[in-house]
This record gives sequence, structure tokens and C-alpha cells, in this order.
Amino acid sequence: PVSEVMTPDPDSLGPDDGVAFALNRMIVGGFRHIPIVDDEGEPVAMLSQRDVVAFIVSRMPKRILNLPPDPRLEARTPDGG
Repeated sequence: PVSEVMTPDPDSLGPDDGVAFALNRMIVGGFRHIPIVDDEGEPVAMLSQRDVVAFIVSRMPKRILNLPPDPRLEARTPDGG
């Protein structure tokens, strides 16, 4: 049964907790996933590291300016991925 491999009382977050708080909780606890529970403690969702990364990326600008270490120098080729 699942009860043999599940975490009986896992850490969890509420739906109003912030993304930074959630990410910190995941890093400190070593979790890749953390349940989101309502006021009664019932699970309503599962948050993954991938969800957090996707959220952060969605808030980043579409174009990123890439400056050389010394802004007075001009880059000959694009740098980065």
C-alpha cells in the first residue's frame, strides 16, 4: 500500500503563501514537491520545483541584455545559452 512509502505528516503550504516562501521551504526541506492545503488541511494542489521555475521565467523579460564584464568593451559574439 501507498501508506508504506508515503510521508505521513508532510510539510505543506497554504494557497496564499508567496512563491519566495515556497521556494525557501522547498530548498531548506530538500523537497522537489510540496502539497498545498486549504484551511482545513485538505490537499488542493501539489507545487513542484518545475512550477516555481516556470513562474519565475514567466515574469522575466523576453529579451535579456547581455553586457560584457567591462561595459566600455563591445562583445564580438553573443555570450550565454
